[in-house]
Amino acid sequence: MAHKAIISPAMEFGLAAMPPIQAVFKLLDRAQASFLRQMFTLPKTASSIALRVMCALPSFQHRHTELQARRFVALADRSRRHMTRHALSVASS
Repeated sequence: MAHKAIISPAMEFGLAAMPPIQAVFKLLDRAQASFLRQMFTLPKTASSIALRVMCALPSFQHRHTELQARRFVALADRSRRHMTRHALSVASS
């Protein structure tokens, strides 16, 4: 599907690094639903949740949580001498 290959990565770029702001998640979810409605030539009254389920797409809030968890797990697996661990320790002090 073109959405998962092209549109989703563009919309998700930087999602893990941003703070969890509900208004931004709602805007992203609405934009995604609008795109899906146009892609399937559905009316504006088509349910955005049904569209996400039909296309197996998570909400942006769920995707944000998933991406942040992946990022933290990846950071935790790095050695103490890795440059990202050093940068995080400098930034927190």
